[in-house]
Amino acid sequence: MNNMTWSLALLAASAALCGNVAYAQRSLTTANPITENFSSYLGTLATVPSDFIVEYEAPANPFQGTGTGINNNSGFYAYTNAGGTAFGILEGDQGTGDLGDSRLFLHFQNSTGSAISRLHVRYKVQIWRDGPRLNRIRLKYNTSTGGFSSLPDLADTPAPVNAGGDVAYNGNDPTYYTQVDTVIVLPAPLANGASAYLRWQYSSSGDSGRRDGIGITDIEVAAAAAGTPQDWQAGDGSDGFWNLSDQVWGDNDTAWNNSSDFSAVFGDAGGTVTLEDNITAVDLTFNADDYLIEPASTQVLTLKGSVAVDTGLTATITAPIAGNSGLIKTGAGTLELGSVNTFTGTLAVTGGTVSLLVDDAIPAGNVLQLGDNAVLALNGHDLTVNGVQGDALGNVQLGGGKLTLDTSGAASYKGNISGSGDVEKTGTGRQRFRNQVKTYTGITTISDGALEITENSFLTGTTGVAIVGGGVTDSELLLTTDAASTTFVFGPSGTSTILLSDGGRLASDTNKNISLTNPISIGTGGGAIYARGTQVTARLTLNGAISGADNFSRHGQGVLTLTANSSSYSGNIALNNGTTVIASGVTLGNGSITVTVQGDNSSELAGLTGPGTIGGSVAYAANSVIAISGVSSPLNITGNLSGLTNATITGSGTNVVVFRVSGSVTGGIPSGVTLDTTTEPGFTLVKITN
Repeated sequence: MNNMTWSLALLAASAALCGNVAYAQRSLTTANPITENFSSYLGTLATVPSDFIVEYEAPANPFQGTGTGINNNSGFYAYTNAGGTAFGILEGDQGTGDLGDSRLFLHFQNSTGSAISRLHVRYKVQIWRDGPRLNRIRLKYNTSTGGFSSLPDLADTPAPVNAGGDVAYNGNDPTYYTQVDTVIVLPAPLANGASAYLRWQYSSSGDSGRRDGIGITDIEVAAAAAGTPQDWQAGDGSDGFWNLSDQVWGDNDTAWNNSSDFSAVFGDAGGTVTLEDNITAVDLTFNADDYLIEPASTQVLTLKGSVAVDTGLTATITAPIAGNSGLIKTGAGTLELGSVNTFTGTLAVTGGTVSLLVDDAIPAGNVLQLGDNAVLALNGHDLTVNGVQGDALGNVQLGGGKLTLDTSGAASYKGNISGSGDVEKTGTGRQRFRNQVKTYTGITTISDGALEITENSFLTGTTGVAIVGGGVTDSELLLTTDAASTTFVFGPSGTSTILLSDGGRLASDTNKNISLTNPISIGTGGGAIYARGTQVTARLTLNGAISGADNFSRHGQGVLTLTANSSSYSGNIALNNGTTVIASGVTLGNGSITVTVQGDNSSELAGLTGPGTIGGSVAYAANSVIAISGVSSPLNITGNLSGLTNATITGSGTNVVVFRVSGSVTGGIPSGVTLDTTTEPGFTLVKITN
């Protein structure tokens, strides 16, 4: 159950959190910034501070009261010790608790008397309990409680310590907290009297294990100063020099002042504006075509806000752009970036086009955010970003360039990636593609972290998918669906090969039916196939042939079914979990392979069934299972069968023919098993009564 509650009104825990509910809101004024130190919070729903909303998924009340990080039960805490109290979150199903999808919202109203275009936000991210998994707190902003998944992280702060060991710390100690101090440029001004939300979300990196207990406290939210518009008055075709001495700005012919929060407006005929000094501005607005902002030599343009280019216009900036507030591109026109910029934060294209004239025009640590009908055009240049997010009508146009998604946290993108060019997923985090197909026609490479493909975001043009391990975390192509069943197709007609090498992973992560059309090649260093899910309905069906000469392993508790003839495959296979089915008429292996059936542990058993053929030998080891219920035709084994005494036999039946073995059966015969060598001369039929 997804429980979303509001502390003051104590709305029903199952009530949906949506924009038409009249939640109270904390007033933000110029004289009185919003502050919250959670001093009255006691780890209960009733004591969550007024105007804060808690959203979570839990089967029962997750509030655990006060704590110091010693308690390992998952839930919400008031983490407290010498120095203050924090809103504490410990996700997972640890101890007696069970908590997921945890989010803390602040609902606030602009009461400053004028529109707000920037917010100054400060808070601490503390670690109170250090689990093996690295967790983090992500900050987002929106004017409603829905649609956050496609919005960029405005801050993404990992736990300050990641030593593991389930150790408790005093999160108020500076050693164990990170002070976050960020200026948020709003995608659109927040009008006076309007309300909005800040959301802190608990999130995990791509590793595993017990999670961290993280605290959020000492929240401060203030309205940052807006820019004062200054019109460019250089004249002479609007060519001129931008420096700190010439009086060419505004109706009063003012000199530019970097400390005055000026915003530059270019409205006359376009021309070349040359920076002679380092310039700091809040916003740039282009109301005329063909402006070029260039440096005289090494001058830098530092921006605190947005660049607006009006409909049908093009503005070009070849001066390097710096700043720590990201960059928001507004307006339906085109902004060309012709320098290797150094600004930090999100590049948010809310409308129009940002067109790149050089490689790496956007710093690699920045997130790319695309609004509806917004375009980022690579024009054949290469670009690395910290993930891409945005709306369904956004588009990254490769134009022959390469897009590298070096995601450190989690990013979700609804829009298209189009044109010729390659896409590579690097970084330890997860990039999710959703909502619509991606039509680019290059190679897709996953060399670190996970690339998640949902049921409506197929890569329809990709010429191949390479999942290459060896990164900081496991490289994974993850298939997920909300539909009852989905057939995934990569590339034209599903003919593009999916390559697993150096431990790369192909995985399904759902309790639904997922099928994959494409052929799979096991390359150097091998790979792994995961059919995850905890229910009987979790199924992954591979309809493409498996080829290659290296080994692969199979994991997850779902059912994996192979339906394509794979008689050229010459590597060995380890079945570590779940049931693997070789469909009728299918041969897996070239006659020399060995399939080892050995579960990960006593609660994660591995099984193998037919009625297809293993082109090689099968060896049963510890934590393996042979299920005889429902077996109508045996699994054919062209080599030897061994280790039957290691297997647990489940189900009931009499003389059920489970295996048809061309070679020998060795390693002992358990009770209830008989070997029939006469019914079919040249074969041993393994019959089981249970």
